[in-house]
Amino acid sequence: CLSALFWTGALVLVLLFLFSIVLVSAAANYIEGVAVTSEHVEYLRDHFSSLPMGMLTLFLSFIGEAEFKEVILVLLEVDLVYCLFYLFFVVFVTLAVMNIIAGIFITEAMDMALQDREIRQRGSLQRARKNLKELSSLFYEMDEGKTGHLEKFDFVRQLRRPEIQSMFQFFNLDILDPEAFFTLLDVNHDGLVNIEEFVVGCLRMHGANAIDMEIAITDTKNVVHAIDGRFQLLVDRLQHLGRSLAS
Repeated sequence: CLSALFWTGALVLVLLFLFSIVLVSAAANYIEGVAVTSEHVEYLRDHFSSLPMGMLTLFLSFIGEAEFKEVILVLLEVDLVYCLFYLFFVVFVTLAVMNIIAGIFITEAMDMALQDREIRQRGSLQRARKNLKELSSLFYEMDEGKTGHLEKFDFVRQLRRPEIQSMFQFFNLDILDPEAFFTLLDVNHDGLVNIEEFVVGCLRMHGANAIDMEIAITDTKNVVHAIDGRFQLLVDRLQHLGRSLAS
């Protein structure tokens, strides 16, 4: 950012120098060719008598401190070409420099936003790894028999331990119904929860509201499944009754 600003300043300085050479030379030729001293001649002597004064006048024009109308009227007396030359300088330098400076700050802001996003992503990844490690440790602590899985009875029994409850609360898992929570973790419905089901399930149900929602979804699925089974049984019986009557 600082290097870009430095080169922008250097560019402005070069432009001031080049444009001042042209305007100071034109002012000197005009003053030499005028026999009678006028207000315009005095203005040219005050503002374009030397290269430093010409650069200062152009710089003040660039930052808006000089009287544009007065400079334009004086340069019109010299020649229309120099008046247009001066206007071109003001417009070109203003637009060019402003665009460069705006581009610098926009680029800097985008870089900072990208760095901030990368920092957040690294932080999220580190938290995910930490949670995975902590949940794996919790599973192994609950698996006292080192079988690689948890049964419902053992799971409910382990949840009576205060230290186990504290670990679940650390992950915002407020388990009010251990058996229902075990059912949510048991994705394969084989009565056993392995470490993958345990870790993925706990991460999925992070927070009390998530647990309640998962329980509600599971209960709804069970009810729908039961209703579907009974409906199918009723259909089979009706079909059997129809065949009996037909025969």
